[in-house]
Amino acid sequence: MESLQIHRLLKAKAVIDIVVFYETIFWGFEMMKARNALCALGLAALSFSAQANCYGTGSYYTCNDASGNSYNVSKYGNSTQVNGYNSSTGSSWNQHSTTVGNTTFQNGNASNGNSWNQTIQSNGGATNYSGSDSRGRSFNRTCTAYGCN
Repeated sequence: MESLQIHRLLKAKAVIDIVVFYETIFWGFEMMKARNALCALGLAALSFSAQANCYGTGSYYTCNDASGNSYNVSKYGNSTQVNGYNSSTGSSWNQHSTTVGNTTFQNGNASNGNSWNQTIQSNGGATNYSGSDSRGRSFNRTCTAYGCN
């Protein structure tokens, strides 16, 4: 039972890491600011994972953090649906991801109610991120081990 809870805590951290990454990209930070924010928020995600209480099965589970926020995760095949609720603001958000080969298609609604989408394609040592953020701005970035453009 203890290893199952640790496994779910790691899953909760992965969900939060994904959310942190998207919040960074979709709020339009410049890349330098984004990297700094991502590092700071990544540390916050680490502390979240230690405080999250998750329950359910490997394909459907709910996590609640120490601030009262909740995250419902449903996995089926190569798709994942995440629904989140921020108890401090009363806002909610969702994200749907589907992976086919080396490409992941994502879309959802941000906490401001606006929709967004992103396609992530990995080719060898480079990963390309393209789509439209929740403010309607399109983006296209390529990242390698040496940084992002």
